Formats: sequence, structure tokens, C-alpha cells
Amino acid sequence: MLLAWCFENNLAVPMFGESKTFTGGLSRLLSVGYVDRVAKFDYNSLYPSIILTWDISDKKDLTKIMLHLLEYVLTQREKYKKLKKIAGKEKEKYKAMLDNFTGTPEEKRHIEDMFRKYASEESLNDKKQLPLKILANSFFGSYGAPNVFPFGSIVCAERTTCTGRQALRLMIYRFNSLGYKPIVGDTDGFNFKLPSEYRYNESNPYIGKGLNR
Repeated sequence: MLLAWCFENNLAVPMFGESKTFTGGLSRLLSVGYVDRVAKFDYNSLYPSIILTWDISDKKDLTKIMLHLLEYVLTQREKYKKLKKIAGKEKEKYKAMLDNFTGTPEEKRHIEDMFRKYASEESLNDKKQLPLKILANSFFGSYGAPNVFPFGSIVCAERTTCTGRQALRLMIYRFNSLGYKPIVGDTDGFNFKLPSEYRYNESNPYIGKGLNR
């Protein structure tokens, strides 16, 4: 896609770069042994979101097409995730109606048809979002491999992982202050032991808005 973009816009394709090692994501085991009441907290599309939020791009990408393409991919993925969630709720609604059904055979057939319809939509939208997720996550891998991807940049890759490590440390600091005990984490999330009393539950207004992540 980027080669086609260069051709259509009369842009030279960058030279391949050298492969170098750099510090990756944060991966830590902070507690060993059996732990009960564990919750997992992670960031939604951490590396792609970091790249867009902090405008991480290499100067040889003159039109910043990498960022524009990544933003489109993430936006489309969120659209299909939302549609999947809506279809899933409708599917569960018709499933509950079937579990407690007392009507006529015709009414039951209609409910069964609606259940199958929304089950199919849920599965279809899940299949649509998955390749977009893979493509979005591949952006970081592309940055980290300038020897095989001409738009790659070790500096951009290392800036991405550095920002990700700070994001995880902020997560640990925040939930530590609320009584959660960090156990183990890798790259974009951490497992915590829940405190005996905790603020984040289904009745909390912040749940579902991404503010508990």
C-alpha cells in the first residue's frame, strides 16, 4: 500500500535501514505463588494509540501517510467492535426470550430467526475487526524492522516502547494507591489482586468509558 502511495504521489521510496536492538515493552513478575480474586487491566490498542497520540513518525514519511493509515484502521476496527457488541446484546435478548418462551410456534420461529440473525452479525463483525487489529499491531513491528520495511524507524519503535513502559508504570502506581496488588504484566496490561473493598465495579459510572483502564 505504501509503495502504491509513493508511486501515485511521485515520492521516492526510502532506502532500507539497519536492524538494531532496542529496549522493548515492560514485562515483569512482581509476585509469585497462589493469588485469588485477580483482575486484568490493559490499554486498548496501546502501541497504535501511542503512535497516534504522540505523533510518532519518521521524517522520511513526508506526508505522514503511516499515521493517516493507522488512524483509519483503528477507527474502522472500533466501528466493527461496536457493531459486534450491539449484535451480541440483541442475541442475548432473544436467547433469554427463548429460555422463557410460552407463546405460539409461529412466535417461537420468529424469535429463533432473530436470534440466528444477531448471532451471525456478531460473528461477522468479529471477523471484520480481527484483521484490522492485526494490521494496526503490525505498525509497531514495521517501525522496528527498517531492514525489511523501507518506512521503518528504530527511533520510532523505541519511542513507542518507552512510552508504553511509562504507561504501564502509571497504571501500577494508580492501582497501587487504590489497594490493588500488581502481580504480573506484559507490554500492554497487568494482572492485579483485588483489594477487599474496591471502587471499580459494574455500578461505577466510569465502567464502560475507558476511564478505569
